Amino acid sequence: MTDPRHLPPGEEGIWISDQILVDAVADWNRAFSSPCKYALTIFEAGLVEQNLDPIWARNGQLLVGGSRYGPRQGAAAIEGLAAQIDEHWAELNLANTDFGSLRCGVEAAAYTRHSNAAYLRTAFAREADVEHAADLFDEAAVLYEDVLAALEDGIASQSEAEQIADTLRDAAALEQEIGEVFVARGSVEQ
Repeated sequence: MTDPRHLPPGEEGIWISDQILVDAVADWNRAFSSPCKYALTIFEAGLVEQNLDPIWARNGQLLVGGSRYGPRQGAAAIEGLAAQIDEHWAELNLANTDFGSLRCGVEAAAYTRHSNAAYLRTAFAREADVEHAADLFDEAAVLYEDVLAALEDGIASQSEAEQIADTLRDAAALEQEIGEVFVARGSVEQ
């Protein structure tokens, strides 16, 4: 059975009005304290790709932190965040805009990693390597939830900052492993 939030590849989605979509996107961005009022990805109809190897490889590289352009991504970005918390914990407080952005990013990571896991289990059921990656996504999401709980009242001490940073490093290691699974899947002739 398919999770009601996820449809099999190629399945037609549910129609909603433009206003419901605009309201939902605005609510989402408000809930996660996004600096954007509206951020939306539109998927246009196109050919269904049969060879997913390049997609697995690209997504795997992004998860391990491979970005040729722009800011660090994936495990590298999470490692960077952990280092920032370790070094600059005293500057982070609930009134600080940077703290809100930090919290927003960790909330998004927790949500998306559970969502990624659910999708992989639906779309690639009984494929051991992908199911393993889904399990790792769920483990990472739990770690992000632990970080959110620890950030609830701010960071009060160096030891608390180190504990949060260590939890983020553990999550980064999981993201790295997921990326390696994806890269390996993308490099194998299927």
